[in-house]
Order: sequence, then C-alpha cells, then structure tokens
Amino acid sequence: MSPGASTVILDVHLNHRLNEILDVSPNATDGRFRLMSCEPFIQHTILCVEEFEFSDIGNIRYATVSYPWRGVVANNPRDIAAPTFQVHGSSHCGDPINPIVLRDACIAARYNGADYIWFDRISVLQAEDRSADKYVQIGRMHEVYSCCMLCIVIPGGLRRFVSLDEETTWIQRGWTLQEAIAPPKVIVLFAWKLGSGNIRAGDIEDSTFGTVIEITPGETATLDLVPLVVTSSEGFLTFFRGNDNDREEPTCHIATKIFGSSSPYARALSTAMAQDGHQDMRDQAIWTCAQLRTASRSVDMVLSIMGLFGVTLQAERYGPDDRLRATVDLAKQILDQGRTASWLGISFQLPPSKYLSTFSIFPQTCATGGAHVQTRRGPRSVSEFIGGECLSPETHTWYLSMGYRYEDAGIRPHTSYGSMMLERHDEEIQRRLGRQSTQFQTGGLRGSIDDEGYLSLKALAIRVRQCRRDEGETIFHSVDGKTWKPCTDASARDNEGIYWAVFVGVYKRYHALVYQNFRPGDGDFAKIMVVAERDSRLHKSHAVTFCTTTSPLHTSGVWSLREFKIGGLFSLPQGRAEAEIMNYDPQVSDGQQADTHEIYRLRAQINACSQKEVEDFFRKFPEATTFDLDAGKTSHLGRFKADVREQMLSNFLSQFLK
Repeated sequence: MSPGASTVILDVHLNHRLNEILDVSPNATDGRFRLMSCEPFIQHTILCVEEFEFSDIGNIRYATVSYPWRGVVANNPRDIAAPTFQVHGSSHCGDPINPIVLRDACIAARYNGADYIWFDRISVLQAEDRSADKYVQIGRMHEVYSCCMLCIVIPGGLRRFVSLDEETTWIQRGWTLQEAIAPPKVIVLFAWKLGSGNIRAGDIEDSTFGTVIEITPGETATLDLVPLVVTSSEGFLTFFRGNDNDREEPTCHIATKIFGSSSPYARALSTAMAQDGHQDMRDQAIWTCAQLRTASRSVDMVLSIMGLFGVTLQAERYGPDDRLRATVDLAKQILDQGRTASWLGISFQLPPSKYLSTFSIFPQTCATGGAHVQTRRGPRSVSEFIGGECLSPETHTWYLSMGYRYEDAGIRPHTSYGSMMLERHDEEIQRRLGRQSTQFQTGGLRGSIDDEGYLSLKALAIRVRQCRRDEGETIFHSVDGKTWKPCTDASARDNEGIYWAVFVGVYKRYHALVYQNFRPGDGDFAKIMVVAERDSRLHKSHAVTFCTTTSPLHTSGVWSLREFKIGGLFSLPQGRAEAEIMNYDPQVSDGQQADTHEIYRLRAQINACSQKEVEDFFRKFPEATTFDLDAGKTSHLGRFKADVREQMLSNFLSQFLK
C-alpha cells in the first residue's frame, strides 16, 4: 500500500546554504511525520523534507538515524575545515551537521532499500515555540523506530565518522537505547579502510559472524549493531578480509572501543538485545541501561524506555526533572501487565534511594558527559557501580535449597531459557550431582506499586540484626561496610529496630558469546535487600542497604515467605529531587567474583591492535593477507582455551558443593 500525499516543507541546495542555520518549522504542521528524501541528497546535495500523516507510517520505506547530539570532536584539519550546517532550535545543544556524514547515511539507507531517512534534528521541530509538536513526537517515538526498515547508528555524531577503536558517548545517551532495540534491523556506520569482510566477536571460534559492508570505499562501512556491541563487551574483534567465509586464518584482531571497551554499557545493551534470554532478563537490562545513561532532561530517562515496555505515558504531564514521578507511573503499568519488578537488583553497589528505596539512588544526568553519582569524594561515573549482571537460572535452585518453589513467591517461571541451559550441562555434572530435574526455571518477583512508590510483594526473608564482622560464620556484608547476622525475635536486641533480609535473586555477569554454555555456579552470587520495618500492621518498610553473597543461603537459618510494602524513607518530591549522595566507598568483597569467561576475555584481549595500526600496515603492504604484528596470537589463545571447559566445571563443583 502506497503512502498518501506528502507536503514538501523544505527544499534547499546545501551547496548554497553551507555554514548557515536552516529552519524547518515555517511550513511545518505540528504532529505530522517528517522525512528527508535520500536520492536528491545523494545526487545533488538537495535537502528535501516532506511531511506525511502518521497514519502512513507503515507504508513508507524509511530508515531512522541514531546519534549523539554532541559527538566526537573533529581532530584533523579536513574534518575541522569541512563545511557544515545547523538546524534552527538545536544549534545551542547540537554539533554542526556535516553533509558528507548525512550523504553516507543516505547511501546506507538506499543500499538497504529505504527511500527516506528520519532523524530528530529535522523530523522533530526544535524551535522553543513548537513544543506541542515535540510532545506528539515523543509519544510516538517508539512507533517511529519500530516501524522503520532499519536504524543507522552513527556513534561519533553528525560532525565526523569514527573508527572502531575510538570511544564515543552514543551508548551513554538515554534515547539511543530505544533506538537500538525497537527497530527490526540496526546497523552501525563508521570509518573503515580495510574493505569488506567478516568479523567474529572476540576470538570464540563458534561465535556469530557479522559482515562488514563498504559504503564509500576506503572511507566508511557498516556492520550490524549486535555483533559490534558484543565485540565492545569483549574488547576486540577478529576480522577476516574479503568474502571467504571458510577462511580459517584471520586477517587481524582489532581493539573495539566504539561503545566502550569491556564496559558495563556494552554488557547491559547486549543483554537487552539478547535473543536467547527471557523477558525478565531483557527487562532488567533495559532498567540497567537507563540507570547508566544520561540526557539533558532527567525525565527523558523514563520517557525514552516506556515504549520498550509497551507503555505510553503522556509526556506533557511531566516537567524536565520529574524522573521519580514518571518512574513510579511506568513501574505501575509494567506490573499491571503481569510483568515482574525487573528493576530490583540492577545496581547493588549504590545505596537505596530515600524516595524509592526499591531502586538505588538515581544518577545525575546532563546534556554532555555521562551519568554520575555524588560521593564523599566528589562526582563519580555511575558505570563504576553497575556491573552488567543478569538474573541467573540458578535462582530456582537456591529457592529449592531453601525449601520453596517459585510459585510460592508468586514468581513467574520461564522454562525455555532454563531448559536450554540445562541441555548444555555435562553428563558428568548430572551424574556426580545426581540431579533428577529436567529443567531450570528463572524469573523475578511480582507485585504492585501505589502512587507513593510503595512496592507490595511477597518474598523469602529472614530477620537480621547488625553485628560485628567476627560474630559467627553466617553474616551478610552490605555495600555500606556494615555486617548483618540472621537472628530470631528472642535474640534481637531491644534497642534495635526490626530488619529483614529479603532474597531478590541469583545473578551472574552476562557474556553474550558464552552465556548459554556457562555451567551452574560459574560466577553466581545472590543479591539481598535489607529492609527496616516501619509499620508491622501494614507491612510498611524501606530498604536501608543491599548485600551480595556467594554463600548458600539455606545454611543461614529458616527463610520464610513474608509480605512487604517497601517504599521510600521520604515522600516523593514534586519536580526536581535533591541530589542523593553516596557517603561511603562500596564494599563488594563477598560476591561478584570473576567468572571463567572474564579470565579468558582478559587473556585474549592482550594482543588486539588499533584499527589505525592495521590500516597503516595494509596501506604499506597491500598484497599482505594477514597482519604480521599479530603473529602467534591464535596459537596463544588455542592453548589457553583448552583449559577453559575444565576450569568451568571445577568452578561450578567447588561453589555448588561447598
């Protein structure tokens, strides 16, 4: 079905308007769908913007563009001197736009069959007096990205292209999360001089290949987002030059920093995009990504993810700083769908928020730079305190060890993911443990949340009191440096309040390449929320700290199912909340230990080289088939990988049987 008639609202030859500010708004109508035509721009550098009715969105072949408004600074004379243009309403907060970058985006769109591109600087009216259009566009942003043919990610921004070993802020920006997950296909456009070929994430032999496709030969190329995010989480990629998929010897190993090197940003995004995970795992990763990212308006950290949960909030109801209120409204609708409280456990190295204590403190956001938290040592990046973990299938095993089933706690089971994990267990493990179970189940806690942010749920808990570190063997170490010991009503001290340790779940770091093959216990640790009881009759309480532990919980005493209503120590503020401060150095010694893949990844990353080194080498030696300076890496890894499977088994047995 063809789209209805469109209206051309801007048609200018950029060669005559370079270094100027263009205004899209004079002929635009609020609430319509705007696209830039690719072919006129590719052939004649003509910027032609058309308006359609939103009802036509499913009938138009268009690509979206995802990029940071403030990108990587131009660092060579050619980029600095390149002619650019600006868009009215965004010139104060966005980089100038380089027509060459826009041209290659159009070429990539046409290569994939799209006739138009959508990008916010043109498609959303940026003038201050056109806020009505902006509210409509924000409300339909998920629809815009989910209905496109593909999304083109330009991580360095619209000023210049970046290479794979240049770090960018794209993965730290709030809106780019939705732009990465909602579209049916996402590719990355980057600087590249090595020609077409295939890549492998890290150096895992059976990892999924990605294909490098040249856009402008010797200048730019594209690669699917998923393998590139995975390579960033691994720290490097293996490149096979040319189109020979059966080639055994790689051309080179290149360090990848474009989305951070082995960063929690990349791990969290790869989890959110995982095709082999369950809904709770992806939902939690979305919350984690939102906690890590930043935007010029803090409320956008909620509005930018609502569509990923199938929720639509009215953007005009919230001020720029109404993040807390918007968070409560989003959480209510998520739980009303029957989904779990997937935000629990996303950042247990931070203290609970004094307003919404089932969340950790909310980072400060800004137009440029990353999200940060205030500490007694000054502001620090929130990425230092979030490790990129996800809920482990072993949560079910821990529940069984404490004498309960998931159904008892109202936890929704997910069997397909757990069954897939179990199918990969060694027969030797099954024989030695004598397991009769045929599947694992994993999921998160469910409940409801009221207008004041009180989360009502039923969970396994045990009464605890604060203690000294030398008081017995079974104690929990919280991130604020305190220790907690299970106790009974009789052993509790009269002058102390009533505290409960609430079991949230078992977690492990997510490694996209090998997560399905991890043995139980490899890197697993439990997360516990310590809550202070305020009103025993109404079950009201607030979280005071978080703990992690690798010790089996069934040895610590009798855990019982209890009802809780967990809220904040203080009422939700109206508008901007006072910045919450972390007044301690987090202590996580009893958990979050390195797993076997973490050891492997660090060893494998040693000899990865920069993209520039590789490109310089092949410019000097164009007939070469491999990068000489990387000789010996493959055999080095081969010797090491022979020990990985055995070490995984050893780690599992030692943790499970202790």
